[in-house]
Amino acid sequence: MGDWAPVDWRRARDAGKFTKAHAGEFCGAEFVRYAVEKLGAQRIQHGVRAIEDPNLVERLVRDRIPLTVCPLSNVRLRVFPSMTDHTLKRLLDAGVRVTIVARVMLFCRRLISPKKSPMLSWATSS
Repeated sequence: MGDWAPVDWRRARDAGKFTKAHAGEFCGAEFVRYAVEKLGAQRIQHGVRAIEDPNLVERLVRDRIPLTVCPLSNVRLRVFPSMTDHTLKRLLDAGVRVTIVARVMLFCRRLISPKKSPMLSWATSS
């Protein structure tokens, strides 16, 4: 990101805006760290690769910074080869706050009803 980004994000926060950033889906944990440390993001959209950095995971937990995760989309877009490979369970086990979006994006041409999705039971199973 350019040098302008942290300044503009700070202005948004100073104006009382809630800030969130898309980071850590296709790019690694370093982009989640940048969004948290440099941009001051209060929520991370995706963030599934944050698990690659244990110190970052501790920061997400400590500062109560939630992730919004769509595992079905992550598999469909080949971020992970399968649900079994997804990092969601490890993030939850580490104490990261996660909002699970139980639908695939429209461009994937498929919507999954949360009632019909095994994802929620899979993500919270021990």
